[in-house]
Amino acid sequence: MKLYQKLYLSFASVVSLMFISSVIIWTTSQTLTDTQTEIETDDVPGVIYYMQLNTTLAEIETNLLSYLAGEESSKHEFHKAHERFHVVLSDLKPLESATISDRDKMQKIADLSQAIKSQVNTHVFNVFKPSMQKSAFSMVDQLENQQAAQLSRLLNRLKQEEFDDAMRSGDLQETLADDLPGVKLYFDLFNTQAMMIASLTEYVTGELDEKASFEQASIQFKNHLNALRPLEKRNQEIRDLAEVEQLFKAIYKDAQSVFEQYDPSASEQAQQIVRQLRGTHFKELKTILNRSTDEEKSDSLSALTTLSEGMSFMGNVIVIATFIAALLSMLIAYKLSNSINQRLNTLLTVSKRTADGDISTPKLEPKGKDEIDELAHASNDMTSSLNNLISQIGQLAGLVNVASEEIARSNDSISTRSQASSEQSTLIATAIEEMSTSIADVARQSQDANTQASQAKELALRGGKVVDQTISEIDDASQAVQKTSEQVINLGELGAQIEEVMGVISSIAEQTNLLALNAAIEAARAGEQGRGFSVVADEVRTLAERTSQATNQIVETVQTIQQKTTHAVNAMQSSVDKVSGCMHSAQQAGNSLYAIVDSATSIADMVQSIATATEEQSVVSREMALEVVKIEESSKSTYDDTQLASVEANKLAEQAHALSSSIGQFKVR
Repeated sequence: MKLYQKLYLSFASVVSLMFISSVIIWTTSQTLTDTQTEIETDDVPGVIYYMQLNTTLAEIETNLLSYLAGEESSKHEFHKAHERFHVVLSDLKPLESATISDRDKMQKIADLSQAIKSQVNTHVFNVFKPSMQKSAFSMVDQLENQQAAQLSRLLNRLKQEEFDDAMRSGDLQETLADDLPGVKLYFDLFNTQAMMIASLTEYVTGELDEKASFEQASIQFKNHLNALRPLEKRNQEIRDLAEVEQLFKAIYKDAQSVFEQYDPSASEQAQQIVRQLRGTHFKELKTILNRSTDEEKSDSLSALTTLSEGMSFMGNVIVIATFIAALLSMLIAYKLSNSINQRLNTLLTVSKRTADGDISTPKLEPKGKDEIDELAHASNDMTSSLNNLISQIGQLAGLVNVASEEIARSNDSISTRSQASSEQSTLIATAIEEMSTSIADVARQSQDANTQASQAKELALRGGKVVDQTISEIDDASQAVQKTSEQVINLGELGAQIEEVMGVISSIAEQTNLLALNAAIEAARAGEQGRGFSVVADEVRTLAERTSQATNQIVETVQTIQQKTTHAVNAMQSSVDKVSGCMHSAQQAGNSLYAIVDSATSIADMVQSIATATEEQSVVSREMALEVVKIEESSKSTYDDTQLASVEANKLAEQAHALSSSIGQFKVR
């Protein structure tokens, strides 16, 4: 049997075991999936729906109680909660329709909820109106705070007036017959009015017999009012009684409106109906819903227990199947590896000996027909081929060794001759190189001389131009100095004119000073009348003195300027004479520079001719040197090639010896 067939058979047994365990797990998984589906689609939703019904039923009950407490908006919330109850019930019905008892239970829940809605609408919402109750309470509060309060204040005032009249009256007969009975009747009216309001308030809170009490108190109020009329004769008293009667009639009218519009028994009747519903329908519904919720919870827990047990069973199957598969795999691996390792170790030993050069091992004798036995046959063929190949290589290595030695000797002879030729070429090239260097030096020096001659020529030309420019600038400077001298002379003349003007100003200042002195004398003669004029004369005299001093300073300054101007004119005249001398010297220097330019031009031409000839000789010598260098390089290349061939021949000989030595290490049959 082939090795791969053994492996296939082993893996097939393991796979079969895993397949069997997978079938068991799949079957169990399907059962658990059905259980899980039932939990997800029936048990858990059933619990949730029953809890929602319980919550919604509690909302219905809460809204109904809130309505009785006066929250009329709770009526709308009651109907909305009832609708949500039936929506949840319709979602629950498909889950609770498997048995007749479940269907009967769903119908029972629906009937009870509808009965609650019907009775509440008929006996609560249609009978009792919180808005009417609030309106009645509001009317009673308004009546008590307005008409009743106004009537109470009026009766108190009238009672106090009667009492004050009794206290002020001096007629005892009038007091006993009029004032004191009036005080008592007003007091009775006040108490009767309070009894009417109290009866009305108790009526709206649910005391139906208080309506008769209100009527009786009203009759008493009328009787007291009629008894009071004969005692009140004054106009103001008659008007007060009329106002009391008017307020009484308003109170009585509003009370009759309360009696007609509001029936307190409706609230009690509605509360009685709600108490009955809570004790019957609500209680029965809660019992059914709680029991159903517990049943669904029990079913869910039972299904979860089954699911948990199934998962544990699958886990056990997986563990057992894995253990058996691992044990079987280990047994198969041991058998196969033991069979393979023995033969592979034999092949490995033969391969290592072959790698070490020992090919003399006997042939292997495989007994089977699998891949390892075929590998043993191939190893036998390989060792036989290696024996033949190594024998042939040994013979060829000996022939290569002899040939390489002959090549090495020929290369040594060629190398010696090439080296001699290269040395002679080197000597010739050296001589030509020295000659070429000398010619190049001459050419370079000639070129430098030519360059320096050209530079001298250019410098001389530039010097001539500079001299011409200098002459022109000196001429301009001479003219400028001449003009400056003339202007300085004019400045001296202006200084003389300024001195004359200053003399006139000084004369005016002296006369002004004399006039101021005369004015001061006249002011002194005038006494107090000339005091102001004396002050002005003093100021004029002071100004004249300052003007005279300033004029003297200006005259001194102008005289100094005239002296400096005279010196400047003399210095400028001397500068003009010197500039004329410089112009003459510069013209002579320019003529000399132009003569130098002509000489430098001739020298530059001759040096250029020498440099050209030297350059041509340098080019020829360089070409000769290049040809000799090429010959030398060719000789060196030949020498290098022979040396390289000699080295390679020696290497070949060494490799042939090494190959012979390596082949000698092999042991052949």
